Amino acid sequence: MESFGEIRYAVLCKSRGDLLETVEGGDEVAQKAHHKGTGFVRFVNLEDADALTDLSKKLEEDLDTQHREKEKHCKKSASAFIKPVSSTLLGSSSLLKGELELNGRRLVIMPSVARTRVEEVVKANKDRDKGTGMDRRNLGLKKEGLLNEASWVHQDPAPTAKDLDQRRKLFMEKDNALKKSPNLSVSPMRLQLRNLPKREFHDPELRELMVAVVQAYRDAGHGAAIKGRATKHIKQVKVLKDVDKTYVDPETQLATNFSSGLAFVQL
Repeated sequence: MESFGEIRYAVLCKSRGDLLETVEGGDEVAQKAHHKGTGFVRFVNLEDADALTDLSKKLEEDLDTQHREKEKHCKKSASAFIKPVSSTLLGSSSLLKGELELNGRRLVIMPSVARTRVEEVVKANKDRDKGTGMDRRNLGLKKEGLLNEASWVHQDPAPTAKDLDQRRKLFMEKDNALKKSPNLSVSPMRLQLRNLPKREFHDPELRELMVAVVQAYRDAGHGAAIKGRATKHIKQVKVLKDVDKTYVDPETQLATNFSSGLAFVQL
């Protein structure tokens, strides 16, 4: 923040109790609080603070415009063309140059509000966005993966009661997390996979599986917008490992971590 002007102080908001992490060092055991992803910065000069909030607002508006254009083009054509960020917004302080990013995360800068006015501002923001149809956090996608028992009971093989109950529990955990923190959102391009094989199943095997899924989806006539090689539509795969359990790989004869059964795929 100092690159935007002289600062009087900067404070990170940290968690209490439920998110404390135990840190062991020698004979001492301490509690380390995680920050919540929000903070406050006070500039010495009001002009510097106003300039930074104006820049962030303009970038947010431009990115929102890009997102809406992308949705429109994706509905009409598979080859969506996205207009680049307006060059009028790119100066010495630019999101694309990393100055409004921290560890790869986009920073959203807003003027702080006195505690006595929080409810008033929240209500004003809700009234402003009411009827606009904007879903900035993609909450309309939060039920993806939740199976309706009546619709799936006749499928072959039919999902078991345990499978359906597990999906309901996962949905409740996700829903509660989204309600608890306004900083969380649902990614429209990133998938979470569970119940994967825990032995001899890692990133290469997951990528091969996803390629087969994309090809099968296209061959079934559902993926008219999926053109070219299936591999180019899979941006990243990551299988999380179980750091506490290992097995001996029969090919390399080396100790290898089991898969945790949980993975992420970004399309």
